[in-house]
Amino acid sequence: FHAALRELTRRTGTVLVNSGSNVLAGVNFYTGPTIVNAGATLALNGGSIDNSQVITVSNATLDASAGAPIASSGSLLMTNSTFNLGTNAVSTVAALSVSNSTISFPITPGVANITVAGTLTTGGSTNVIRIAAVQGFPVYPTNFTLIKYGSFANVDGQNKLTTLGL
Repeated sequence: FHAALRELTRRTGTVLVNSGSNVLAGVNFYTGPTIVNAGATLALNGGSIDNSQVITVSNATLDASAGAPIASSGSLLMTNSTFNLGTNAVSTVAALSVSNSTISFPITPGVANITVAGTLTTGGSTNVIRIAAVQGFPVYPTNFTLIKYGSFANVDGQNKLTTLGL
């Protein structure tokens, strides 16, 4: 897979994952789009797609649970997909768009767990934030900042953002 990935990136500047489970183990410096298509899983086991201008995950899984948190200056676009951060508590993207998708990450009290520098866009009928763990020993009741964003666009009026108080 690594040789094919290097060749595809050299020719098109794009990483395209079409099927099966694919592991990205090294740091990649390409700036083209990363596309994970239906039925595929892209696992970032020590690998990085942080330089990708846009990361599109459609009916697929982006698994960053075995690698470092994502710190991308690009956009993450998810449709009917799963983004698994495992125990990586903080990730940053330029823009985040979720439609009928699940984001799984641990909560760290006192910090923004996912930072969206630009616009957070929601769509579809159901978007799920799956809390994998709560770090430390917070005193209850407390509030957690799950996602910090610059602006918000609700494309179809079905999704609502609320403060989660525990």
